[in-house]
Amino acid sequence: MEQLLVAAIRQLDDMPEAAAVVVERTRDVAHGDYASNVAMRLAKAVGMEPREVAQAIVLALPPSPLVAKTEVAANGFINFFLAPAALAHEVRRIHELGDTYGRSSIGTGKQMRVGVLASPQDILQARYIAYSESLANVLTAADYDVQREALAEAPAVRNVAFYRGNMAAQVATLRSLREEVGDDACRFFFLMRSHEQSLDFDLKLVATRTIDNPLFAVQYAHARVASAMKEVKARGISFDLAAGDATTGVYFDAVKGSRVSLIAA
Repeated sequence: MEQLLVAAIRQLDDMPEAAAVVVERTRDVAHGDYASNVAMRLAKAVGMEPREVAQAIVLALPPSPLVAKTEVAANGFINFFLAPAALAHEVRRIHELGDTYGRSSIGTGKQMRVGVLASPQDILQARYIAYSESLANVLTAADYDVQREALAEAPAVRNVAFYRGNMAAQVATLRSLREEVGDDACRFFFLMRSHEQSLDFDLKLVATRTIDNPLFAVQYAHARVASAMKEVKARGISFDLAAGDATTGVYFDAVKGSRVSLIAA
């Protein structure tokens, strides 16, 4: 999608080259699967409203089998809705690559240094540790030679605001947070935003056992899949990958755009 946006911008007259086109997952599925604020960043340079720039970019977008549709939000965001075939293709790749899925060789022969802390003393340090250790793991998966360098103190990390639903909450110490929600929830929610962005941490949501809680959704999906595969083996049921692959796109098409989750299906 970043490549599609770059191609569209290059086709437009009097449009400056976008230094870095960023595409991120949307917070609300009603706004699509991915979104970009590139039009808002280019608007001032061309003397146009962000929405006008976004509309021009969308009209110039090359067709792609991965994208079902694009929409321009009122604030100028460009929202992308993935085609069922794109999701089916990713499931296919997971089966094909197995344990190597998500790994690459782009970092082979290259070294990368990541600053890490030995142990967190407060919530902001814990947030940085979650970020830096995860970054090191991602770089390792890309075959970089990762050198972890001990830091005396954490770089600047944006604040964490705590809530219980719509009500502001107070969390005195890192220990009290870990005791209330657990280490897994701390790490997961810390990583939902870059450490350079402020984070709203909803203590009520963390405790919710529904798919509205992203951590529970991941844990539940894993449990359901593991349970299903256990039953397949116990009952001696054959697993027809080819047949499943042929219907995956249809399945995604049926559930996409609704609040029905693949996890709950």
